[in-house]
Amino acid sequence: MKKNIHFLFFFALAICLSSFMLPSCAIRSTAPPPKDKAIRWEIKSPTEVLDQLQLEQKRIADFTAGFSIILDPPPKGQPSNLQGVLFFSRNKKGPFVRVKSISVFGRVMFDLIQKGDFVQIYIPSRQTLYSGRMGKEIGNDWQKVFTSLFADVSLMAVNKNADLVINKDTVILPLTEGVFHLDRKTGFVLKWVQEKRVLYYEDYIATPELPPFPTRILIRSSDNLNKASCVFNQVQINKDIHNVFDLSEYRPKFKKDISELKR
Repeated sequence: MKKNIHFLFFFALAICLSSFMLPSCAIRSTAPPPKDKAIRWEIKSPTEVLDQLQLEQKRIADFTAGFSIILDPPPKGQPSNLQGVLFFSRNKKGPFVRVKSISVFGRVMFDLIQKGDFVQIYIPSRQTLYSGRMGKEIGNDWQKVFTSLFADVSLMAVNKNADLVINKDTVILPLTEGVFHLDRKTGFVLKWVQEKRVLYYEDYIATPELPPFPTRILIRSSDNLNKASCVFNQVQINKDIHNVFDLSEYRPKFKKDISELKR
């Protein structure tokens, strides 16, 4: 149980470092755009494409989604999969995150809220609410995977010594750390190739009013020894969920400092 909770803190941290999605750079539709609406890649520079990706990422103010994550092989002494409900919201005080982990039998394993560096975790089996501020932690296998999965486009920069590579179906955007492969018709990011891993973004949902959201993320190490998959369902974007970041619904028997959770 302690290892599971420790993982969830890092899960929330990873989400706080990003908007939990990769946007498209232009047309937001799962269907091919009309011919006269086609993206004119030949007149775009790598910087212009990245700027558009960053603007699209900022359009997500909040979202809710069910999630299911599987690691292959599983971390030593830790579970191979986790599932539950995820809430994310941008806030003037920093991103707010809530992760409610649910067992296959529908039982709440733990409920975590993170507001900046302040964290609260309620564990029903212990009837205990842990609260406090988290300092720097030593990463574990789960943390490394989730930090890798979620790309903060605002921190990226283009490789100034390279141009866009326009192929028949894809466009390659050169970055200082790896490259993005984008769908030539829609502008969706399909793949992020890095030195030690490759990430695939699939099954986008999109509407004219909202940015696209990949509901399936796959990660594979360059040596093919480690794999992970993250699937989202029932995704709702920009629904104003500021009131969900509260654990007052619980009546804990005990209240302890977050430092006691790792003991």
